[in-house]
Amino acid sequence: MGQRPGPVLPAVAVLGQVAKRKVAWLLRWKAVTRTETAGNSSGVYGFGKMKIFVKYFQKMADPWQECMDYAVTLARQAGEVVCEAIKNEMNVMLKSSPVDLVTATDQKVEKMLISSIKEKYPSHSFIGEESVAAGEKSILTDNPTWIIDPIDGTTNFVHRFPFVAVSIGFAVNKKIEFGVVYSCVEGKMYTARKGKGAFCNGQKLQVSQQE
Repeated sequence: MGQRPGPVLPAVAVLGQVAKRKVAWLLRWKAVTRTETAGNSSGVYGFGKMKIFVKYFQKMADPWQECMDYAVTLARQAGEVVCEAIKNEMNVMLKSSPVDLVTATDQKVEKMLISSIKEKYPSHSFIGEESVAAGEKSILTDNPTWIIDPIDGTTNFVHRFPFVAVSIGFAVNKKIEFGVVYSCVEGKMYTARKGKGAFCNGQKLQVSQQE
C-alpha cells in the first residue's frame, strides 16, 4: 500500500475550485459555439459569443483597464474643449498668487470630467485641482480615486502657448495604477500603467540611457 497523501491546504483547494469553474465555463462556451455554428459556415454567432467570453475574463484579470480606456476617451473629449477655448477670449482669475492662474475653462473641463466619471463609476472618489484650490477637502483613501488636472499648464494656456495638457491619474489603495496625459494641441496621448510601461500614441517609450 502506498502512503496516503497529506492534507490539502485550504488555499490550494480554493484555487482548485476556481480552476474547475473556469474549465466548466470553457467547456460550456465551446459547446454553445459549436451548437450555434452548426449549419452556419460563417460561424458569426459562435465567434460573437466567444468574444464576449474573452472580454469577461480579461476584465476579471485586469479590472482597471476599462477605467484607463475610459480616461483616454475623456481626455480626448476634454482636449477638444481646451483646443476650442484657446482660440477665444479668456476669463482669467487668480488662485493663491498672481502667478497661479485659473480660467473658466479649467473649471468647466474639471466639472465635465468628474460628472462623466461619476455617472459611470458612482462609487469612486475624486481629487480635482480646481476643486481643491476652491477650498474643497480631498483626502486620498484606499477607494478607487481619480486625480484630475483639467488644464495642466494654465499659464501656457492663457498665453496661447501650445504646451498644455489634460492630466488624469487613477489610484487604488493609495497607489497609482495609471496615468493619462493628453497634450491636446500637439495631439499626443501619453499613457502609463503600473508594471506595463509608458506610451505615446500607442508607441512604447524608452528611457534614455544617457545620464
